[in-house]
Amino acid sequence: MARSASPGAPSGAPPAKWLIEKLDSIGLTHEIDSAGNLFATLPGASEKTVVVGSHVDSVPNGGWLDGALGVVTALEAMRRYVAEPNHPVTLKLVDWADEEGARFGHSLLGSGAAAGTLDLEEVRPLKDKQGTLLVDALKENGVELDRMLDAHVSLKKNQRESLSRISHRTRRRSRIAK
Repeated sequence: MARSASPGAPSGAPPAKWLIEKLDSIGLTHEIDSAGNLFATLPGASEKTVVVGSHVDSVPNGGWLDGALGVVTALEAMRRYVAEPNHPVTLKLVDWADEEGARFGHSLLGSGAAAGTLDLEEVRPLKDKQGTLLVDALKENGVELDRMLDAHVSLKKNQRESLSRISHRTRRRSRIAK
């Protein structure tokens, strides 16, 4: 599956390519879920998992570090954890796909899918300024809108419940801010 920071940005786009190269350089493989979210996991002695990360997409006039700082910080945590001899817990890096929603005006696509809170019928008709449908931009990048909620199934139950609570609060705040 292709990976993009936002629908329409190819998997070879600089942020995604850079992150994958950095993960490769420390010996970590990555996986892309059905929503286009990128994960890298460093297994620990325990199945208890600490998830760190953010997103690399941005918005016009957004903060220059915004979500990217969270991803770079997570990458550094992974790099340091790899170098340690013991890994008591599992560490997972995440780069959420299309969190800002700048192109289609709908934020939290990747994390919303993973949390199970993404309303597919709400986003299905969305178009960008050029008239491209979100569903078509996703498809160009290997993501099928109707399969995005499968990302929800791939998270462990406790991770889904925590993410769902956080996503619900964040979505409520983002609607208030509009």
